Amino acid sequence: MLTRSDYADYDVAIGSPDAATYRALNRRTRGSLDLLGMQLPFVAPNGRVTTTPGFADEPVTSDER
Repeated sequence: MLTRSDYADYDVAIGSPDAATYRALNRRTRGSLDLLGMQLPFVAPNGRVTTTPGFADEPVTSDER
């Protein structure tokens, strides 16, 4: 939140393990995160990073960057 306040033009993200618990929390807080302009990428054990729809139009994976 402090970063968002100090650097309004930055993309802000909170990384979480790619686990059912964190995906459920993301679903429950998605509206609030969108309003704040924040995304919640998930990191799999193999290091692959994915984001959920909402912040971006389509899911993005680290393989596509």
